Amino acid sequence: MKKPLTALLAAGLATALLLAACGQTPASSSAPPAPAPAPSSQSLVDIGDDPVPGPTSLPDFSEPTVPDTVGLHVEMQAQYADGRNLIEVPYIALADGASNPETAEMNTAITAFANCQDVDYGGTFSDYINGDMGDEWMELRAFVIEDEDSVQVILRRELLPAAASAGDLFSLVYSRELGRLVTVEDALQAEGVATEALAGMVPGLMDGETVASVSVPAFYVGGGVATFFVVADIESTVSQPGTRLYAYTPTTGDFVQVLDHTHLVPAEYLTSFEPPLAWESA
Repeated sequence: MKKPLTALLAAGLATALLLAACGQTPASSSAPPAPAPAPSSQSLVDIGDDPVPGPTSLPDFSEPTVPDTVGLHVEMQAQYADGRNLIEVPYIALADGASNPETAEMNTAITAFANCQDVDYGGTFSDYINGDMGDEWMELRAFVIEDEDSVQVILRRELLPAAASAGDLFSLVYSRELGRLVTVEDALQAEGVATEALAGMVPGLMDGETVASVSVPAFYVGGGVATFFVVADIESTVSQPGTRLYAYTPTTGDFVQVLDHTHLVPAEYLTSFEPPLAWESA
């Protein structure tokens, strides 16, 4: 059953909300883009060798704001691939390159996630691209949803090679009608989902496996239906422990393990870009 984003949040949720944008103007998904060369191993679009400054942790969106939201849309700040590293960094822009403090802060949050400032990866994505991290490499995949109800950015970041890793996830879900960003906590509350209850719902456990803990780092709304990404820490007496990624859709009851990270979000909901993102080329 589909329901608009505003109905999803009809429970009087008055919490944390900001939107995002940046004053740069590369090719936009909302207008015919100018011709651009495909990303290559020789260059990183719009981001140099030095990491872009950002906070040491993601901002706390606890204070609501109502900035100008005219022409809110997503553009790509960086696209890079060299056969191992894969970097896709979007940002959310306003019409005519406009910006304000709120939009600048939101893009700082996206850059902070891209630069791994919320975890100890030992370096930023630029360090991996420059070959400074030895035999390790990084994937940062972007998935963008733009429809009449919302503008959404979902990111998945993983350090490779990794054993039994769910990766790290990040989402921004902006409601056009509400004029604000919807947090994971907002959406969980609206759906009546308690995070602690999800541990008992994780499917497909083998004998000797137990769920030590779960977290819900991100979500998206596709076709008016919310889907949450659930990360489960698995303990085992018969194999190595690790983390697994699941997608849980309360409306349908679907709770499935995510094994295809290239198509994290169904293509029918996603916005295409030129040059194409990795999910479009796979």
